Amino acid sequence: MIHQPSALRRVLLVVSGAMMALGTLAIVWAVLGVPPGGSASPTTTSTPTSSTSAPRTPPNAAATDPTARPSSTASSAAEPTSEAIPTPVGQPLEVSIPGIDVDAPVVPLGIEASGELEVPADPNELGWWSGGAAPGGPGAAVIVGHVDWYNGTAIFRDLRDLAPGDEIEVRYASGQAYTFRVDRMQDVAKTEFPSDEVYGPSDTPELRLITCSGSFDRSVGAYDQNLIVFASLASTGGPALD
Repeated sequence: MIHQPSALRRVLLVVSGAMMALGTLAIVWAVLGVPPGGSASPTTTSTPTSSTSAPRTPPNAAATDPTARPSSTASSAAEPTSEAIPTPVGQPLEVSIPGIDVDAPVVPLGIEASGELEVPADPNELGWWSGGAAPGGPGAAVIVGHVDWYNGTAIFRDLRDLAPGDEIEVRYASGQAYTFRVDRMQDVAKTEFPSDEVYGPSDTPELRLITCSGSFDRSVGAYDQNLIVFASLASTGGPALD
């Protein structure tokens, strides 16, 4: 004879099952670093021998339409008003950083199946996260580059030599140009990557440059830190094209 549980016992069983489910979700969140249902964001690249481990993707790992300031404390001393900023047309073509003698082409990057941001295949190219803001448009645009390569240095080898006030120009095939000014720089452990500060929403144009830093772990073929440059828009040039 199969005994049916009493009404009280059925309630207790339901409550116990729900608590177990919530506990499981909490464990998933703690291990992956993202809310259940979000995209996991490993802190190492899927190409271990590459020097630029993929920075963590934003919490929602999707294109954003920023409407609020990020939690970053970076200052923007010379931000043009939104009415004066022409909307970027197309994809960024080149980045010029006179202070460290960088003049490099830019390629669009997506998100790999693992949830990591892709990295440039060429050590002399920079990669722009095409799922986020366009440089010069509202929001924080993200551009990454290698610090070194299999047989030598790479495009962001001297990124650390930048200082607050240095300028970064992003040019488009349309002729548009956006000049950003460095606000601050920060080294962070890849296990503590500040996704909200890097990818967080902003109602003004900002730029993040990212490369690897810290110590190189030969056992995993990757550096243990990222160097992040925070910059804000200082001026624009070229045709408006609005």
